[in-house]
Amino acid sequence: NTEAANMHIEIVPRKELSAEEWDGVVNTSPDGWVFALWGWQELILAVEPWALEDHSFAIREGRRLLAVVPLQYHPGSNRMASSGWGGSGPIIDGQLNGKRRNKLLGQAIQHCIDLVKESGVGGFDVSLSPVTDTSISSIWGVNPLVFHGLEDSSGLAQIVDLSLSEEEL
Repeated sequence: NTEAANMHIEIVPRKELSAEEWDGVVNTSPDGWVFALWGWQELILAVEPWALEDHSFAIREGRRLLAVVPLQYHPGSNRMASSGWGGSGPIIDGQLNGKRRNKLLGQAIQHCIDLVKESGVGGFDVSLSPVTDTSISSIWGVNPLVFHGLEDSSGLAQIVDLSLSEEEL
């Protein structure tokens, strides 16, 4: 498709998006969860003692949002983290998979690293929640962020289906 070949990827600050656009990606992505939602970003930014500075962004191709990335700077720790203190990471459009998804994840992480370097910030924290579909479907338990140059400091998590009967649990 010639039109698709001419599309270019653009980094867009969160402030230029609507809550509906942002949450549309979070709610339909296997990476999405509560600490990536627009409302959570607004909540943590409003807590004055935390003094978080928003650097959240989206990646767009034409009019389509391909990814959203919660990202805040915390002056008290001199670190940038996805969703204030970690607890989130790049949220990639749920329709993307394979090489395209992996490439986009790499671009999102690289943009975070570039922001950290440009700002002279002491570090960058990002995590994947063990309750996202992405984490649950990782049969080998390998953190995909390590393939993009990040250090894995994962622990183990167990997901228990509480809808089971007491005997089954």
